[in-house]
Amino acid sequence: QFAQVKEFLAVAKEFSALGIKFIPLKGPLLSYRIYNDATYRQYNDLDFLIETPSIEDAFDVLKKRGYVPTVYDLPKEECKRKLLYRHMNEILLYNPNTEIGIDLHWELFTGGRFINKQSLQQIIAKNQTTIIFQGQQFTVFSIELELLYLIIHGGLHTWRRLKWLVDIKDFLQRTEFDEAIFTSLTKKLNAHRLVSLCNELLKIYFPGTRLFPVLITTSRQSVNFCLYSINMEKDELKQSIDEYLKIVWNNFRAFSGIRYKVSMVKQFFFASDLAANKWMPCSTFLYYLVSPFWKIRRGFR
Repeated sequence: QFAQVKEFLAVAKEFSALGIKFIPLKGPLLSYRIYNDATYRQYNDLDFLIETPSIEDAFDVLKKRGYVPTVYDLPKEECKRKLLYRHMNEILLYNPNTEIGIDLHWELFTGGRFINKQSLQQIIAKNQTTIIFQGQQFTVFSIELELLYLIIHGGLHTWRRLKWLVDIKDFLQRTEFDEAIFTSLTKKLNAHRLVSLCNELLKIYFPGTRLFPVLITTSRQSVNFCLYSINMEKDELKQSIDEYLKIVWNNFRAFSGIRYKVSMVKQFFFASDLAANKWMPCSTFLYYLVSPFWKIRRGFR
């Protein structure tokens, strides 16, 4: 944990020196905000939200520090990078010497687009605050947006790590948030179903915890699948195609609107590692044509 915090501070300092603007996601700063201790809450990777034009610079910084991409590389051709940016939201790098992973996010959420990019950027810009940690100033989400982000993130991952729900429960116990602002953000992000789902799980695991304001109820099927997901052994869900498809279906119903569902189908059939292949021409049509067969050939992750 101390090594991760040290690396987080070093990378953040290097990003800032190069003028790379970023917002840390989860990780040591979330632990610090909730518990006043950056090492109390365990986390696997360090996550940075960075504007798309700065991704290449951030990527180069990490490569010089010994990080290598794990699942797919960042394409060298601008055309292919745009395809990757359009269909994915992050790239994961790993340092084999320190055994630390870093996720560079150019978009906040994975999967389907339930809100257009410009609107989301405006929401993020208007819901920020700053904190001082170890002598460095960091831009982070406001309490209301932080809570909603954690709810959406946990919901889209079927709450399979119970610690994500613990984060929210402890956050609610240790801080105050503006319900009117939270409700407004929930409406803008169309996240009513996931907020309701979070409430139902809080009732089950932490009775008496303060709940979030929401006008609708979630389906019992979604609640039951999350309970099933939480109680599965680690990574057991990934070993079954049937369970994988259940997760996809759960996410498919997470937000209303045809735009979200169409974009999720596109992302589902887009082979992220195909973008970095030199033999693949830079053509949106060919990507949609080849990607499903490529994923079937190498297996869905």
